Amino acid sequence: MDDPFDDMADLNPFSDPSVVAASLNSNKQVPKLEMDTELRKGPPTARIDNQGVKATAGNQFANYNVISSEQKEVERRKAELDRREREMAAREAQFAAQSSGFQKPPNFPPFPSWLPFGPCFYIDINEEIPPQHVSLCQKAYINFIAYCIMLMLNMLGAACGLYGGLDNGTVSFILSIIACVAICPFSFVFTFRSCYVALKSNSSFYFFLYFISAGIEAIFHIAQLIGAKGAGWAGFISGASLIDGSHPILGIFVIFLGFGYAALLVHTMYVMRLVHMVYKLSGANLAQAQSEFSAGVWKHGGSQILKGAVASSMPNVP
Repeated sequence: MDDPFDDMADLNPFSDPSVVAASLNSNKQVPKLEMDTELRKGPPTARIDNQGVKATAGNQFANYNVISSEQKEVERRKAELDRREREMAAREAQFAAQSSGFQKPPNFPPFPSWLPFGPCFYIDINEEIPPQHVSLCQKAYINFIAYCIMLMLNMLGAACGLYGGLDNGTVSFILSIIACVAICPFSFVFTFRSCYVALKSNSSFYFFLYFISAGIEAIFHIAQLIGAKGAGWAGFISGASLIDGSHPILGIFVIFLGFGYAALLVHTMYVMRLVHMVYKLSGANLAQAQSEFSAGVWKHGGSQILKGAVASSMPNVP
């Protein structure tokens, strides 16, 4: 018996060759379409980890800071070594000059050449004083010069008192002249030069000599700014007396000198404090000062101490 559905095979649309060919062509075009779509999308993009980038940048910045600080420290140490080498070379040159018997010609005080007398001391702050103490030594020199100027102005103030009719005006004027002539050399030899030699050779004896001399000067400054009548000092009391005696201009000038002595007192105490700080760091003491005095260091201006310091600082060569 024949199958009644055998004729359905003839009715299958896919049995038509044209339909089958069209179906095959459409199946071939699907992969191409999918490939074109993938090409339009382009290559896959990589995801960037922002936190990782930030961490890397932070580490690089930290490493840069560490390198920069280390470089600054190396430069600072190099500068310190260079400074010490220059200081050592200067001291060795000075020691060699002294050992050879070479004496530099005196240059202070700078008297004119036509005078029958000349300079007595050699002073060169930038050459003989260690670099770390040059500024302090210059302050001490400025203090000495300011005191000399004040003593000369004090003579003018005493002359104002003499002109204004103050009691013992003549005696005060004569005393002001004596004070200027006597105190200026005293201040240089015992105050400034003691500070100069102490900073130059680290001498305990000269440190103590400076403190004693500067302390005496500070007491004089107090008496000078008070300005008692007839004492030879032009200060506040003398200025007030001139104002009361119908000489206001002279009185104001003398009172101005009193303020000048007050400022000089403050600066003297300031320099003493700085020198005392250097003294404490230098290791100087009273026992060393006594031994230096017994050895006659004061006769040589600290040169023996300088020789010992240079010899101890020179390296031992086998």
